[in-house]
Amino acid sequence: MQRIKIKVLRKANKASMLTRDKFHTVSLGNGLKCYFSNINEAKSFMAKTNGMLNQQAQFLNKLYIETWTAQRIIYLTHHYMFIRNWNSTYPQQIEKAFNLMLLRSGWQNGNEYTFIYFYNIVELLHEWIDENINLLKKNNKKYEIEAFRLVKEQTDYMKMKLDVWGKAYADREPACFYDKRVKVSENGI
Repeated sequence: MQRIKIKVLRKANKASMLTRDKFHTVSLGNGLKCYFSNINEAKSFMAKTNGMLNQQAQFLNKLYIETWTAQRIIYLTHHYMFIRNWNSTYPQQIEKAFNLMLLRSGWQNGNEYTFIYFYNIVELLHEWIDENINLLKKNNKKYEIEAFRLVKEQTDYMKMKLDVWGKAYADREPACFYDKRVKVSENGI
């Protein structure tokens, strides 16, 4: 099985004049930079991040399967709705994003792009679910919406988990002398 393995870790430069550069840094695609004074702690965080990303990829794949299954059940039951409105390319787009996420996680920019592909898949799932929900509402089949609503809530929860991953380490951002400068917008100048 192909696994996600982000591996970009910027090592500390102890000779730097900037405080921030004296720490080991892991940049994540959720917009956070995590700082570590110990290289082993940084490597341990990378291993935990890879474990979490692989677990979430499995969960996201399960949600994709549940969405596809719910859509196929409706397709077989209410075939007439899909004959008029069938042009969905979401399954192909989602599978392509999964492939890119797995293949490119080890690249130089894999830390950022792995998260971007996760967010892309979640967004595609949301659009696909909304398309099915709208189709069901339009044809007064509201009782079959629940399966899609549950998958959407689970993807939202997973996205929220990705958004806050590493926050504890990013909150420990080292204070630098230039962080204390007055910003233009604060001073009104």
